[in-house]
Order: sequence, then C-alpha cells, then structure tokens
Amino acid sequence: MLRNSVMIEPEVKSRVDAILRGLGLNAQQAIAMMYYEIDAQKKLPFEHNTPNAETLEAMEDYDVRRNLGFAENSQDLFKQLEM
Repeated sequence: MLRNSVMIEPEVKSRVDAILRGLGLNAQQAIAMMYYEIDAQKKLPFEHNTPNAETLEAMEDYDVRRNLGFAENSQDLFKQLEM
C-alpha cells in the first residue's frame, strides 16, 4: 500500500487525536472513513461554507451598517443608511 502524508499543525493534530481516541479511532481510520464517505456521496461528508467574494462583501457591508448606532426616527435611520 502506498503511503501518503498530510501536514497538520501539531496543536490541531494533538487535539484531534485526543478526540479520535475518545471515539475509539486513530487518525488513519478516521481519514479512511472520510475517504469512503466522499467516494459514496461524491462530496464532502460535512457542510463546508467558505464565503465567496460577494458574500464577504455583503458581510462587510452589514458590519459597517450595524455599527451606525441608534436612530431617533425613520428619517434618521435612512440618513445613516445612505452613507
């Protein structure tokens, strides 16, 4: 069997190894399980939500608008939102 290796930050590896031990698994078994699931589902077996550029821009816009402060009335609110 051909061996491959993956670079993982030592702190992350240590934490995950401890979790896997608690589940009765080692890293090799967990990785094999993930590969079999990817093969069966033809996708990642978990949700992976990396925002694209449009989503990141909307999130930034939301943060800017959220930090506007308190509005005395609707006219004040709309003035703040016009920036």
